[in-house]
Parts: sequence; structure tokens; C-alpha cells
Amino acid sequence: MGQGDDDDIPPPVPHLVVSGDLYNESGLGVILCEVNRHQLTDPEISEPISNLGVALLDRVVWFPQTWLREHVGDLHPDRHDHVKRVVRNLVGND
Repeated sequence: MGQGDDDDIPPPVPHLVVSGDLYNESGLGVILCEVNRHQLTDPEISEPISNLGVALLDRVVWFPQTWLREHVGDLHPDRHDHVKRVVRNLVGND
């Protein structure tokens, strides 16, 4: 590889884990929402993540746990129930 080849590789997109501890510990994988580093204005489907941007709660993905490279950020414990409720409503799981 020549110098500058790494510039062609986009940086990894940060994610917020939204699956619960029991699911995460099962080894099935992890359910995540993409974090956008730019502040979006739709508060209904986004959640601010301190110093990172906003989690896009309508962009849910599943990753094997081995794909997680780094710990991105934490929600304040008071926000867990709200995020869980919004994600469940978006995916149609009450």
C-alpha cells in the first residue's frame, strides 16, 4: 500500500447500543442506533449523546458483538426508558 491509501477508508460510524443487558450478554449480538456527529433537529426520533452528536433512533441495526470496535457513549440512566419506548414504537414492537 502506498502512502495515503488509508484516506480512502471512511472512518467507522459511531453507534449507540440500544439492546438490553440480557440480550447483549446472550451472545446473539447487539442492537444499535447510528450516531450522527451533526446535530439533527427532529427531537422525536433522535437522542442527544454528549460530545458525540445524536443517536438516530430510526436507524436500528444488528451487529455481531465481535464487530464492535470501541465504546461510543452512554445515555444518562434517566433516558433509557424513553429511548427504549421510541425504538420499540419505530420498529412496531409495543
